[in-house]
Amino acid sequence: MIATVPGGYAVSGPLAIAGTSYDLVVDVRVAESSGVWTLAARVPVQQTAYGVTPCSTVLGALRLRDAVEVALDAEVLTAVP
Repeated sequence: MIATVPGGYAVSGPLAIAGTSYDLVVDVRVAESSGVWTLAARVPVQQTAYGVTPCSTVLGALRLRDAVEVALDAEVLTAVP
């Protein structure tokens, strides 16, 4: 589902990772300039909530955090030049 909110849209739907799916809402910010839309979205994801074990290396001496941020940045032409 897509809903208009100030500054952009709220997009809701399932996010599936490694066979596990959860519904979430992502705020997509939209700016328009000279016939180009710029879209930006960020959503935090807990890897363990989806059954993914955070990576570790060097026999566990270096561990990555459980929380990661999925980012989207895009530009879309709104008119044909």
